[in-house]
Amino acid sequence: MATAHSEPCVGSRSRLMRRLAFVSVPLLGIVLLGSILYFRRPAGEGSGKPTPPVSKGPSVDKKENIPPPQTQPKRDIEGEARAFFKSGLEKTQRGDPKGAISDFDRALSLKEDWGEAYYNRAVAKTMLKDYSGAIVDYDRMIDLKKGGAEVYYNRGIARLAQGHPKEAILDFDRAIAGREDWPEAFYNRGLVREGLQDYRGAEKDYLQALQVAPVAWPSRASLEERIALLKRKP
Repeated sequence: MATAHSEPCVGSRSRLMRRLAFVSVPLLGIVLLGSILYFRRPAGEGSGKPTPPVSKGPSVDKKENIPPPQTQPKRDIEGEARAFFKSGLEKTQRGDPKGAISDFDRALSLKEDWGEAYYNRAVAKTMLKDYSGAIVDYDRMIDLKKGGAEVYYNRGIARLAQGHPKEAILDFDRAIAGREDWPEAFYNRGLVREGLQDYRGAEKDYLQALQVAPVAWPSRASLEERIALLKRKP
């Protein structure tokens, strides 16, 4: 801490000032003010002459020029979230699911109820065969009441990949209930039923898929072959 230094004096004043030389700066100002009043007597004191009173001028209030507080610019949370979401989509299309998941994580940290971000993060997780993680994201969408037929369909695919065909059928049921003209949903539910040896149920799904599918549907020929094979089964 800085210390003050004073000129050497004679006698008691010298001893007092030497002690003051080691007083810290804030306290020194107060002590020195007292010493000045003590050693500097007004003119005429001690001579028997009265000292005229000192006139004081009018007091003036001094107002400090305090600058107004600076306001921080408002953060664009929505814009930041959309930027991360867009980057995640681009990385998914480029075949970088890990980078996409990281971007979707950041988007969701800014906007927790964003169903599209959960959906696309689930898609990226499915690319990495993280089916459990994908199901968690689909569940979150359903909890937020933002899950349509596509969410149930994709969750059914993930459950099937985990080896849970009965749960997958339940999800395909919900997907078809929300979108009755979806040939892929009927086709996949039929495949699961066929794997469970429910041949009549599988045949019914295949026929329904052909009925709602467009004429140029790429899977039409292979599905017709499957139907022919099922007819031979008891």
